[in-house]
Amino acid sequence: DANGLLKCYEYFQKKGFSDRDIIIIVKHVPRLSDLDKTIIGELEKIGVLVHCPSRLAGRESIRSDDDLFILETAYTKEGFVLSRDRYRQYWECHPKYRPLSRDRLIQPTFVHDDLILPQDPLGRGGPTLDQFLRFDHD
Repeated sequence: DANGLLKCYEYFQKKGFSDRDIIIIVKHVPRLSDLDKTIIGELEKIGVLVHCPSRLAGRESIRSDDDLFILETAYTKEGFVLSRDRYRQYWECHPKYRPLSRDRLIQPTFVHDDLILPQDPLGRGGPTLDQFLRFDHD
């Protein structure tokens, strides 16, 4: 849902993140509503939206694993991941991503039209949300 992507972008902007610090990765979605196309176009213009790699080889569509692309981007950029995915299938086969799925993954919840993030993203005794977002914890 492109509106959810926009809500995430606005949330992090309000938290003080610059456009350079916000990366929104989307996979190819063949059919989008006009509203979704408009929102995605705006996020592309701002420069925060990145499409997961895909290409055509003749009539065959070849798409990269969007989850691996997200994990590699967060790993390379030393960021965190906002996703409902838990990335369990990569725990054994890609150990370099374990710290991401253990310590730098935050799961969003939308309540009506609002993005709500947990104030204790790593559980009780862990960092506050603001500490988590700024890596002010160890």
